[in-house]
Amino acid sequence: MKKIKDLEFVKIFNALSKKQKIFFISLAAILFLSIISVIIISSIPKKTKSILYFEDLQVQEQMLYENNYAKSGNLKAENSAIFKFSEEQVELLKDFYKKNGNFTIASRIEIKKSSSATETEETEKFLNYSFLYKSDFDSSGKIINSSAKRIFCSVSLSELLKEDIKIFDIGLASSKIYKLSEIPIGVEIYSEKNVKIHDFFVSKAKVGFDLTDSIPFFGSAYNGGKISVTKKDFDFSGGSFTFPSQWTNESVMPFFEISFSELENYGTSESPEKIKFNIGGEILTVYRVKDLNSCIIQSSTLNNPFSFCDFSQSKNQILKFILKANQSSLMNDEILVPLKTDLGMILKTKSENWRNPEYELYEWDRFQGVLLFDIKNYDIQSQFFTRLAFFTEKKGFVGKILTDFQLQGKHGYNAHDYSSKSLAEFFTKAEPLNVLNSKEKLLKKILVKNGVIIPSQNGYAPGKGAVISFSKESADYNRRSFLAHESWHGIYFIDENFRNATSAIYYTIDPKSLDFITEYWQSQSQLNYNPNDNYLMNNEFMAYIMQQPLSNVAKYFVHLANRGSVMKAIPELCDYVKNTNGQTFEDAAKIFDSYVFDNFGLACGRVYLISR
Repeated sequence: MKKIKDLEFVKIFNALSKKQKIFFISLAAILFLSIISVIIISSIPKKTKSILYFEDLQVQEQMLYENNYAKSGNLKAENSAIFKFSEEQVELLKDFYKKNGNFTIASRIEIKKSSSATETEETEKFLNYSFLYKSDFDSSGKIINSSAKRIFCSVSLSELLKEDIKIFDIGLASSKIYKLSEIPIGVEIYSEKNVKIHDFFVSKAKVGFDLTDSIPFFGSAYNGGKISVTKKDFDFSGGSFTFPSQWTNESVMPFFEISFSELENYGTSESPEKIKFNIGGEILTVYRVKDLNSCIIQSSTLNNPFSFCDFSQSKNQILKFILKANQSSLMNDEILVPLKTDLGMILKTKSENWRNPEYELYEWDRFQGVLLFDIKNYDIQSQFFTRLAFFTEKKGFVGKILTDFQLQGKHGYNAHDYSSKSLAEFFTKAEPLNVLNSKEKLLKKILVKNGVIIPSQNGYAPGKGAVISFSKESADYNRRSFLAHESWHGIYFIDENFRNATSAIYYTIDPKSLDFITEYWQSQSQLNYNPNDNYLMNNEFMAYIMQQPLSNVAKYFVHLANRGSVMKAIPELCDYVKNTNGQTFEDAAKIFDSYVFDNFGLACGRVYLISR
């Protein structure tokens, strides 16, 4: 075995001069350090200038790049920028998906000024946006799949420029059935024009458009496709790939959030400003209201929520139409949390789309805490409310808690309304008596959950809001008037100014007309309102007048005066109403109509902003 000094390269080195040895050692050291540097640099994550943010998380970290376009964010036309998430970002995305069941990843894009003088005349140019998965990369991390094989969403950059939009957010939503191993690990952006790619943002899934912010948002469902940017239409048919299409214990249906532009003139109660749009074949009419530029539509109230939406009749007033995830608490073993919605969407909602086969629970999106029960039939509704009806309103029974035996054969109402005060008094008195049935106990849970009544040392105290109810068993024409009647009560319970306006009309109306309506209530055994309750008398007076359109008010009271049971009980008062053609009631209705339009944008017979 040779000694080190006998090795050939050692002999050559020893034969060198001192200067040559120094040069050789320096060169070797530089080469060694260069190799170490390459190893170190190659192991450092390749971070871009683009940051990935997460909704509701104080986390922000730079993304990784796989090519120079992603590194700089300056993407030249006809090229792609390939971004990857760090291992920490992938884990955060998995956690976000486990918590929410969906997500949208959006990127902010800026269209760079074209050097072409004929920009408006050039052919249409697009930007494509797609997720990248593990399967898109080989074992060394190189991208292998062509972008043509991936699901992507796209926007027309040419259309955006025509709309004077130069910077925008584009988002792609997740699948609703990802396995955690299938979570995206990156993003590819391809553009046919020069663009600047800024930061990325992870939020709960949202599909649609939002032009209410200084930077517009356009979001696609998981299946991708071209995103419309013109406010004339939008395709929500891919929504079922991202959101559940039915209620189950594990799935929650989404809702639409809509915003409108402000107007100079909102019309009058006789001729209000309104717009229309078509979603899935249903034409919805939206009444525009001053100081109210948004509304909610629950997807479960529509016949075909995941479908094409045409806004061509909206007069360009729609600035936001976003399909969003609802809160998971909406689905439990017991339905305690209401669906917020406009009341106009309730009337034609199919019971097959309810969360519970016996009832659906809503909250009026205009008036916080006003809960509405739509119930399958009168029998189930009676189990919820008949004992409460006798305790609250029935002459001879007010303040009394009846037993099941005492309630046998007694009729409550076909529709119901109760203030938080009445509800608190009822449950305070009834609970210690052990008479409550399962539906009444469920009602109590719902009221407590939503703050309509509040547990206290002495039982229950009134909170905020009210309860109204009607049934699917009622004929459609009755459901419409019941909805109006009970909803006006809901506003009366929570709005002192409306109560004061009602009192002013009640105490100045023609005395004979007032006698007619109060005597009518006493003559009908199924009503039997307590005449000594002035609050109740004012409330019912208002609701009976306002439950139908202004044009039908006089006819309605003449119709009551022609009923056989009423003519038999109060013939002289019936003759008076018929001889005056019910004009007194129409005059009162005009005052009510003007008040509710000025204050709420509503009208006699119309307690909703959306009709279909």
